[in-house]
Amino acid sequence: MLCMNPSDTPKAASSAELADAEFAREVCLPFLRDQQKEDGGWGYHVGLSSRVEPTCWALLALMQVDSTAAQHEVLERGLRFLSASQLPDGSWPATPQEKTGCWVTSLACWVLCHQGDAGVAAGLRWLCQDWPRDSSPWQRLLKRFRSEHIVSPQNDAYRGWGWTPRTSSWVEPTSLALILLREVSQQVLPQESNKRKQLAEAMLYDRICPGGGWNCGNPKVYGVPGEPLVIPTAWALLALSEHANRRENQMSAPFQAFRARHLLRWHACAWRLINGTGRCARPD
Repeated sequence: MLCMNPSDTPKAASSAELADAEFAREVCLPFLRDQQKEDGGWGYHVGLSSRVEPTCWALLALMQVDSTAAQHEVLERGLRFLSASQLPDGSWPATPQEKTGCWVTSLACWVLCHQGDAGVAAGLRWLCQDWPRDSSPWQRLLKRFRSEHIVSPQNDAYRGWGWTPRTSSWVEPTSLALILLREVSQQVLPQESNKRKQLAEAMLYDRICPGGGWNCGNPKVYGVPGEPLVIPTAWALLALSEHANRRENQMSAPFQAFRARHLLRWHACAWRLINGTGRCARPD
């Protein structure tokens, strides 16, 4: 939870932490409340129509703070928009106009799983049935006779999730799905979820860049090592946090700490909130 009164924390709050808490209370939260649309959702930018992804991020932020009566109403309206956006097959689309679900299903379930929403179980079933088509046994057999393994060598037997259903495995949507599988109650997990979790974790480790860290999912192309990126690395480390002592995690953490110093202060603060540290602070 974001501490609106950092002085109540076990450690004395620094002036920077006090300033962060005040900024969140006086600027960020009022902005979120003011930008909520009539339908209960949020858009990517001021004036744009509601979308599932920005609505999820706004709700996650609002869930981190102590709720007033007014803020509770904002939260409830947002949750109703999110629940109403679910498709009959259990997935969530990127926009209300689309009739096919996508990666935001993991994000929507992540938000709703802490609210006891009945739609989460259907969303999990959809996710666990969404296999990337490019790594099916038939496609892996065909790849042996093509030159693709030279372009980007990787083990396609390890399978995660894509941005769109039944396409290819990528680091960020796979990481979000893994975080969801870890967060939800065991009672709502589909039977095949453990297999999906094991394959997805193996896929992330298979796609790590040679020097540590992750990019979108191409650790090496034509023999050239890929460059790790901050956001995919952050998500992958969060998804693989149960294996914090593994060599791959250890070699990636220093990269992330170094790059975090060059992020905008509030970008770094956002990662701390998602990571559950509970306090906003400047990168060290």
